[in-house]
Amino acid sequence: MVFNNSTDRVLTHEENITRAECYWAMAAAQLGFSYDSSQNIPELFASMFPDSKVAADYAMKDRKLSYVVSHGTGSFFIRELIKDVLKAPAYLLLFDETTIVG
Repeated sequence: MVFNNSTDRVLTHEENITRAECYWAMAAAQLGFSYDSSQNIPELFASMFPDSKVAADYAMKDRKLSYVVSHGTGSFFIRELIKDVLKAPAYLLLFDETTIVG
């Protein structure tokens, strides 16, 4: 049984799946995994945890991972950046327009 810490209620099955998918998205981003590395993760989790309904219903593959990382977390990090910039006594905005790769 998993509780939601902010409301002290039991999470629904769908919320547990979403939580698992978010954990995987954050781990993949933090560890630098490619989106393609998630291609067979649902099957792997189902094999690793055969008694888990969450693992059986987990469905995040490469395209969903890409979407969650960019759209699900992007706005959070933009807000955090804005908060940090607004706290600074001064800041400098710089544009690097070089086209040299490497």
